[in-house]
Amino acid sequence: MFPSRKLMRKCYHKWEKLFERDCFLESKDKHRASLDIKKYIFKCEKEKGAILFSVCRGNYSEGYNFKNELCRAVIMIGLTNLNVKDPKLILKRRFY
Repeated sequence: MFPSRKLMRKCYHKWEKLFERDCFLESKDKHRASLDIKKYIFKCEKEKGAILFSVCRGNYSEGYNFKNELCRAVIMIGLTNLNVKDPKLILKRRFY
């Protein structure tokens, strides 16, 4: 997961050449995103697997349940811009 679409696209183009798996890039268009998820699921369940690139708080980060062969690892690059005065964030900092 990436903090921005710009960084995600940059890494996608570099990593796409390195991996021997199909790579899918999160789209802003919900219809295309839905089609890409179906292709991703097919590749994970029926073939050798795939890599899914997405942004934090994007289409794929909420509302989808990636379990078993659909998600073996999550790599998070950077952090999204957080409101440092958010009460939830303040409580988490105190807790940890």
